[in-house]
Amino acid sequence: KTAYEIYQCDWSSDVCSSDLNIFKNIDQTAIQVMYGWSNPIIRNNLIDGARFGIVITTYASAEIINNTIVNCTEDALTVRDTATAKIINTIAWDNAESIHWWTNNPPGQVEIYNSNLDGGWSGIGSGNINQDPYFVNPDNNFHLMNFSSCIGAGLDTSIVPTTDIEGNPRPNPAGSNPDMGAYENPLAEPVIIEIHNLDVGGEEDIFHLISHEPTISYIYYSSVEDTLTYYQVQVSSY
Repeated sequence: KTAYEIYQCDWSSDVCSSDLNIFKNIDQTAIQVMYGWSNPIIRNNLIDGARFGIVITTYASAEIINNTIVNCTEDALTVRDTATAKIINTIAWDNAESIHWWTNNPPGQVEIYNSNLDGGWSGIGSGNINQDPYFVNPDNNFHLMNFSSCIGAGLDTSIVPTTDIEGNPRPNPAGSNPDMGAYENPLAEPVIIEIHNLDVGGEEDIFHLISHEPTISYIYYSSVEDTLTYYQVQVSSY
């Protein structure tokens, strides 16, 4: 069943604004917009587990802003039946497909700006990336880790909501660019870590590395003064 359906409404109607919602484990579609006079702004939503995340259909039009859509068994975003969509500052990650744009749409019916789509986007738009968003916990916590490339990478326009899904200010800090996704990180830009003098204890068997033996030591440079909560070290051989 569709969890939230928008139809036959005016652009300015509050009823048509899907905002500050969390959709989890939806059997069918989390949000569906239909019919030509439906023009909602869909913003600040987390969709975690659905068959379809957001579906725009039957001549409808929608702006999809600062949403996080994950773990859909089919499409995170579906645009069909001559519908149109403008997608801004949105993360669609770890879905069966990030966006399904039906080919019967005329060219230019989907525009995507400053969003992070698993698999990328080659259509109309700019500022998009295809990089792991680094959620705090990809199973149940979709805040951005401090080194996520989604931090400060959003498009700053008048239609971007001034708070995030939890009511925190966006952008944060003031004067910076907003983040991608539903959750705003307090940093203006991601932490940059430079690793020097990496030592994995000599020529050790790979299974020892998997079990965290020996100790991996390194010196890092951080772009912020605060103590970091997370460290990421990737060890490979060639």
